[in-house]
Amino acid sequence: MKNCKIFFLSFLFVLKFAYFTPFASAQNLFDSIHSEMYAHYLFANHEYELASQEFERILFMTDYTNDSLKWLCVKSIRLSGILKAQKKGL
Repeated sequence: MKNCKIFFLSFLFVLKFAYFTPFASAQNLFDSIHSEMYAHYLFANHEYELASQEFERILFMTDYTNDSLKWLCVKSIRLSGILKAQKKGL
């Protein structure tokens, strides 16, 4: 009798997860839409070096088709001072 109850409870437990698993889905935070929002956030908060890296990653994901993202990438590189550091040999 006790084994029957344990078997029945374990069956219900497995059935519960088998039923609800297909409905559960995770949010993709690394797609181009969310990455673009994050890059704009970094740019607005004067984190230009990180924003330039994020813009470059987005441009790579979208096959370099968005001209406004190209412009923001170049602008963030210039504002970050990466080019000045490379000219000095750092």
